[in-house]
Amino acid sequence: MQISSLPEDLEKTYDSKRPLIWTEIAYIISPFLFFLPLLFLLLLMLPEGRMLQFLSLLAAYVIPPAGKESVIPCAIILGYDWWMIASAVFIIDCASACFIAMNFHHIAKIPWFGEIFMKCNESMKRISETNSWISRLSLFGLFLFIFFPLQGSGAINGTILSRVMGISPRPAFLCIIAGSGLSALTIASGIALIDSFTGHNIVAIITILLLIIIGAIVIFYLHKARGSYCR
Repeated sequence: MQISSLPEDLEKTYDSKRPLIWTEIAYIISPFLFFLPLLFLLLLMLPEGRMLQFLSLLAAYVIPPAGKESVIPCAIILGYDWWMIASAVFIIDCASACFIAMNFHHIAKIPWFGEIFMKCNESMKRISETNSWISRLSLFGLFLFIFFPLQGSGAINGTILSRVMGISPRPAFLCIIAGSGLSALTIASGIALIDSFTGHNIVAIITILLLIIIGAIVIFYLHKARGSYCR
């Protein structure tokens, strides 16, 4: 008598679970494939020392509190082309948004990172509750949240916010990468223009950037105070 290696019911269960396991593995690995063309281009375009420095800037971008508003100017001041840092930041945002969107329910289980992720989730809930215009404008509100380089408005938090708002993953992802790409392009080209205008005078560049940041902060708080007064 021939004995089957697995009972019929268990065999069906095993077969039904196998594609799911491979799908989850693909969800974890596939976002990191964004980095392969980036690393290949960096190897072709930059000498070893400059490549390590550039990768250090990108690592600083991934780790809070650094963001586009600080990493992109630093890269341009150090002599990197504006389109290179803008493209690299955009690729990182695409990979980050893709990874969070596809593995949202598993990330909280990751040691250490899961705790940070849950804190970000709670923070995005508070932002959604206290800034009703984001939810009211839906996708456009999400786009504005990503586009303006405010603290905590990167692709990771944007993806979490989209889930809090109940936006479907696909349109949310497209909105996030559009906001990220245009934001990186605007900041990088703007800094490059200032750099060209000042003749690569680092003191002048930093002064102009500080004035722009202070002006933006003042306008933001004036608008916020006006909104509170109107209510």
